[in-house]
Amino acid sequence: MSDCVVCGQKVGVNGKTYELTEKERHTLHVLLQREPENPSYCRACDGLMHNAEQAAQFFKGLWMTRLRGAGVPPAIAEHHAQKMYDFYLKKAQTKAPS
Repeated sequence: MSDCVVCGQKVGVNGKTYELTEKERHTLHVLLQREPENPSYCRACDGLMHNAEQAAQFFKGLWMTRLRGAGVPPAIAEHHAQKMYDFYLKKAQTKAPS
């Protein structure tokens, strides 16, 4: 059982673990200098994922926090966090039903 990347609670049967794509895995590996884990979310935090804008904002904040925690300089962390935000928001908009 893994911990929620947002709140730290144990992720039970109602939580979800997302698979990173090879590109995401490679990017994280290069930035963090270690093999990244697939992110897991408890039920409450996973609920954020159902709103594209909230999810993109969530990932931006999470990305910024993790990068800063790994020692990445603030300007570089902000730049990559903004790129992640733009990527997820664009991805969500292209998947939205028309």
